[in-house]
Amino acid sequence: MTDATPQTDEQFTERYRAIMEAWQSGDMNIRQAEKDLLALLEEARASDNPMNDGNVALNLGILHGYNGQLNDSANYFDMARERFAKAGADREVVVCELNIGEGYRLQGNFTRAQMFFRRAYEGGKGLDATALVVVALTNEGQMWLSMGSDRKATSCLNEALELAQNPYPDEDSDRQRLARLGVLTEIYHALTLISLRADDAEQAWEYAKKAYQHAQETEQPMHLGYGNRAIGDALTAIGTVPADDDFDGNPDLYYKVALDSFKKVKMEGDVAKTFVARGKSLIKRGKKTAAARLLQRALAIFTKLGMTDDAAKTAEVQMEATL
Repeated sequence: MTDATPQTDEQFTERYRAIMEAWQSGDMNIRQAEKDLLALLEEARASDNPMNDGNVALNLGILHGYNGQLNDSANYFDMARERFAKAGADREVVVCELNIGEGYRLQGNFTRAQMFFRRAYEGGKGLDATALVVVALTNEGQMWLSMGSDRKATSCLNEALELAQNPYPDEDSDRQRLARLGVLTEIYHALTLISLRADDAEQAWEYAKKAYQHAQETEQPMHLGYGNRAIGDALTAIGTVPADDDFDGNPDLYYKVALDSFKKVKMEGDVAKTFVARGKSLIKRGKKTAAARLLQRALAIFTKLGMTDDAAKTAEVQMEATL
């Protein structure tokens, strides 16, 4: 990493941030967001400022990643990383490595994913950038969760949680605060799943409530999806809502909100994961025919997106629906 200080164009930055915020809030559909970002990318290239086109390429990568277009996403992240490296933008290089690692995680290539998450973790620590360290730990924790290593997942997630529970040392805007709350939603969602695998429904319920609370604070569809799915999963396990908690007792209501939230921002991978989560819930409630239909839809999406690990796990759950 270099000591160069990259020059950013603040007016240009506000333009691509406005597009991403409109998409994240559900006020702009993903196709329009992509169209507007591509127009900005052409403009950025003409300006010959590597920070401008690096940032737009990064956001195009994020957009394609959430839409499940993982190959296109990776190409944009590689483009962004090259431009940031040219500009000496060390923090942004780490952000690209985080996103590249996440793409590998979704594809089930966990060896490559871990390599990028570790690089991002060390890079974030070297830059004293707590937010990057937290995201690296959260992503690595979710990777270990996918691999079935709950002990390693819990270690990463708890370290991330300790850092993210309070404002970061350099947190000076509402945008940064909302980003931190969004990561907290993901952490508690993952901890909910770990508790469920340990058959600790009461602990899962406590984690799910926190995921839901932070999601409500962000008001962003993607986080509302995670928070509501966590409630649906934990409620399925605990059976009934504790007397002092103000939640409906029907998990299907929360799965529907999660599904609608993910669809609003066209997060196809998480639409499929919500189908699987609800399918498991239906199996537990003895509704295997309805579960089988949802699982088939999820499998089709995972196969289309190249999410091989999720596809294989969904096929295993399908077997439960046929027994």
